[in-house]
Amino acid sequence: MQLDKAIKSRHSVRKFSTKKVNWRDIITAIDHARLAPLAGNIPTLKFMVISDKTKIQQISEACQQSLQEGGITVSLEVDKPAFYVHETSVVDKSCRIGKGTKIWHFCHLMPDVTVGERCVLGQNTFVGTSVSIGNNVKIQNNVSVYEGVVLEDDVFCGPSCVFTNVINPRAHVSRNDSFLTTLVKRGATIGANATVLCGLTIGNFAFVSAGSVVTQDVPDYALVCGNPARLKGWRCQCGEKLSFNEGNEATCPACGFKYEMDTSNNEVVIRSKGKKHHASAAG
Repeated sequence: MQLDKAIKSRHSVRKFSTKKVNWRDIITAIDHARLAPLAGNIPTLKFMVISDKTKIQQISEACQQSLQEGGITVSLEVDKPAFYVHETSVVDKSCRIGKGTKIWHFCHLMPDVTVGERCVLGQNTFVGTSVSIGNNVKIQNNVSVYEGVVLEDDVFCGPSCVFTNVINPRAHVSRNDSFLTTLVKRGATIGANATVLCGLTIGNFAFVSAGSVVTQDVPDYALVCGNPARLKGWRCQCGEKLSFNEGNEATCPACGFKYEMDTSNNEVVIRSKGKKHHASAAG
């Protein structure tokens, strides 16, 4: 058969059995057999690549497909997924996962979850039904992002931080129709072991210190600490401390961003850009 001739024209079967298999030679051999049924060559191919069961299976399936479709050439190239999911993790139906995202050991994504690009979900992360996670979000180990929580782009969730979605839980009373929305805005950081009560908003680039218990909304760029979490200062987009002068202005000592304080409502806004500190800095 044409496949046998193509194989023998490169190396003998004996040589294939004693040397490292040249995978490209096998693909080329199959390509040369366009007009011939390939099923009869499966034993020969098995003999050549017996050390790699996955490739044997790929070749066998390609041979069968070619035989059924009149001897067409069948590609053995396998498209790699655009994201990574560890084999111990479970991703339920209808989830949408962005390019470059990595989902590590023992994670569980419930149905209809959306995860953006370049995210990292650490070991033992749980993501509830229909949760939306933006781009470049980092979730460390042992975090549960329950239904009703929204994480925007560039959010950091420290190890074992806690979200909730019911304000008055009872084991004997169903609250599935009363989940409250918790919004964590772009660039915010939630420290390790911090707890965020449901129905709150964590502002853009806000910083919740480790172990804090958040019981009210957190303004943009605010640093909050303690139980309950209280305003302790302000942080730049890059995470450095901001010190405001008498004119209610501050310049980040690390990246050069300039800020001003609106004293009428105790809000901080960017006045002008400094040099870029990181790729996701606001324009």
